[in-house]
Order: sequence, then structure tokens, then C-alpha cells
Amino acid sequence: MTQTQQPGATTASNRGTKALRITTRVLREIGDRLEGLAVIAAVTVVCFHLAGITRFDDTQLVVVILAVWGAAMLIRPATYGFADWIDPDIKDGDDLFGAAQKIKDVASDIYQGADCYDVTVAVTASEILPAVSRLLGALGDAYTEGACTECGDDVDNEEAGALYAAGVAVRDAARHLGHKI
Repeated sequence: MTQTQQPGATTASNRGTKALRITTRVLREIGDRLEGLAVIAAVTVVCFHLAGITRFDDTQLVVVILAVWGAAMLIRPATYGFADWIDPDIKDGDDLFGAAQKIKDVASDIYQGADCYDVTVAVTASEILPAVSRLLGALGDAYTEGACTECGDDVDNEEAGALYAAGVAVRDAARHLGHKI
């Protein structure tokens, strides 16, 4: 199978996508370290107060420390939320869980008396099988090209072979239903 690039699709080599991934990582690192930074800021304010550099009375000192801590607690979820919002990888594949549940629901409906002919026509008309075949082929291409970096090369080749084989099986199923792919 060959990889087809859809217009407007992002790839790992896309500079904009790389910038978003780096920004996402930085924002999450900031969020992870905000509590420590708040403690350091509070200790610094206390040290300045004890050294006589600030003109706070004790009540104002407590208010400043609480304000620093509160700001950190407000900024932390904001950094995580913004990181999630711009993360180009946060929903990779998540839509497939919803699609799988819908397919399971239709299968359950068949056992409860749904019209089999209508479901067969819908499966054919929706072109779900050719789409799944293309998805499996694209995943196989990604593993072959080393785009899936979590595993070693041997695992990537095994995974690519399994994905290609599954794609061929689904393509054959689509052909049995009349698709010309």
C-alpha cells in the first residue's frame, strides 16, 4: 500500500506541528513546576521581609504569600488547558472509539430485529470498509517509515506487516460487498 497525503493534512515533519508539540511540552513542564516556583517566590518574599527590604506588615506578608500561591493554582490549570487545546496529538484516534461503539450498537440492533438488508446497504453505502482498509494501510506505512517511535525496528516491521495484512483482509471484505477498491 502506498501512503496518500490528503490536502491540508499535517505530518510529523510539518514545522507548525513541531512548534505546537514543543509549545505543548513547555506549557506542561511549566504547569508541573508552578508549585515549586510559588514556594520559591513565597520564601523569597519572606526573606526580603525579614531582611527589611519590603515594607509589608505581617498581615500584608500573609496576603502576598497567599496571592502568590493562589496565582500559581490559577495559572496551573490554565497552562494545562491551553496545552491540551493546542496539542496536535491529543485526539489521535479518539474518534475511533465512538465509531466502534456505534458499530457495536448496530450489531446489537440486528440481534434485536433490525432490518438486515437496510444495515447491509448502509455498510456498503457508508464505505466504512474501504475507509478502514485505508486507515490500516496508512498505519502500516507509518510503522514502515518509523513514524511510530515508541517501539524498536523489529516491532515496527512486525506491526506494519500485521496492519497491512489486516488492511488486505478488510479490503477483501469490501470487495465482497461490491466495492471496487
